[in-house]
Amino acid sequence: LVVSRINLFLKEDRIKPDIKAKAEKYLRDAEFLKSSVPEYATTIERLPATINTDAMEYLPSFPAREDIMIFTRRVRGQEDFFWSKMVNGEWQESRAIAELNTSENEGAHCLSADGKMLVFTACNRKDGLGSCDLYYALFDGQKWSAPANLGPDVNTRYWDGQPSLSANGRTLYFSSERPGGKGGRDLWKIDRKGGGWSQAVNLSSLNTPGNEEVPFVHAADESLYFMSDGLPGCGGSDLFISRKVDNEWQAPKNLGRPINTSEDEGALHVNLAGTKAYFARSVFEGNNRPQIDIFSFDLPQPLRPAPATYVSIRILDKNTKQPLQAIVELINLSSSKVFTKILSDKKGEVLVCIPANEEYAANVSKTGYVFYSEHIQVLDLSTLIDPFEFDVLLSPTKEEVETIPEPIVLNNVFFATGSAALLDKSTYELNKLVGLLNESPDMKIQIRGHTDDVGNDDDNQILSEARAKAIYNYLLDKGIKAEQMTYVGFGENIPIADNQTPEGRQKNRRTEFLIMKNDKE
Repeated sequence: LVVSRINLFLKEDRIKPDIKAKAEKYLRDAEFLKSSVPEYATTIERLPATINTDAMEYLPSFPAREDIMIFTRRVRGQEDFFWSKMVNGEWQESRAIAELNTSENEGAHCLSADGKMLVFTACNRKDGLGSCDLYYALFDGQKWSAPANLGPDVNTRYWDGQPSLSANGRTLYFSSERPGGKGGRDLWKIDRKGGGWSQAVNLSSLNTPGNEEVPFVHAADESLYFMSDGLPGCGGSDLFISRKVDNEWQAPKNLGRPINTSEDEGALHVNLAGTKAYFARSVFEGNNRPQIDIFSFDLPQPLRPAPATYVSIRILDKNTKQPLQAIVELINLSSSKVFTKILSDKKGEVLVCIPANEEYAANVSKTGYVFYSEHIQVLDLSTLIDPFEFDVLLSPTKEEVETIPEPIVLNNVFFATGSAALLDKSTYELNKLVGLLNESPDMKIQIRGHTDDVGNDDDNQILSEARAKAIYNYLLDKGIKAEQMTYVGFGENIPIADNQTPEGRQKNRRTEFLIMKNDKE
């Protein structure tokens, strides 16, 4: 009946454009509600009074660790930033971020994965290019820097706002009223290019003549959530999800009930594991006045993104324990592609989000130091619950002593089972060793092979020596001089872990190198 009446109304002449647009929206929603609207068994819970007050709270944002929340609070039309810390599973009393708040409005923001950069929307500023622009501020561990405009590569003379930064910091998604879209506010993206940004691209597969706003790209970079009043929904503005397939965003799907209602929902944030979501919802209180608060819920399985976790590394000089700025590379071992390459900050710290169900080689390198490697597998739920956090102690290549006494394990050199045949995914790390020896031609190393205690002692001795020799031969083929290196096998004689467990045996099956002498001292 409702659909019929709206169709009759739309046939009338001289309907004002704004009234016609609203009627068409009602028609889309009515037809959607007649169809099988997705319904999920999940409970929507309002966050506690430490977050939600009699004012309006919305736009929650979190770093990868999810121990801090920054959100927008509006009091008598004034929007400002507030933050809260999670302590023992409870959100603490929220406080204003004084160094960022002004007499104008600030809000619609996102945090970088490491929590050290805030990208946000600010309006009516002297250095603004349009009515609202995108700005950024940096956190030094104590306070936020003065905000800076992202500049004309990102901002236009039109309305630009509501950012979402990809986990690797290389892509910025946002909403804009700039020309070149489908109408209203559209979703756009822009990529890092050198020290600046590329040309913005309209996400045409997601946009409508209505308004698409507050995008959120999940850390695994294959799910994009956003708010729209131009797509068929439950009424007002609804939340939608789009999946990336072959690097293209697919047609969006409504998140269904009870997430979407006849009121407005928006500003969704999903945790790294993809299991929990936060969002803002418009509700009516007892005085029948609209109120916006922040809620959370367990994300239903069909709406979850691919899970992700993070790697957090602090890099120090092994001797002085002073922080080092070093290059951190993560290589996807299944594709042999560099997932990310990043310089640690002045504190020697770096945090990188990584998709699950993959294995990675982590390499830390700095000129004048021996490189460090780690093998990272994200293959089960435990690694999502317990992310990878560790310190890396880099040894200088020019030591005062003749020998660096501790061998360096080649954690990302792999062999076929029971064989000395190197697997292709070993190439990246072996080439790191080639680079180290070329950088330090006076360095001499001993390549060492080890096995677990499974099998015959003599067979293990032969296998360990053959594997060490395979690395030796690889280095020879790459031009390293024979006088720079020797090789030896130790069989099962020098375990570094318990051979009674699969994990221990895996650690014992290793190849490593020992820096024997650096003649140029």
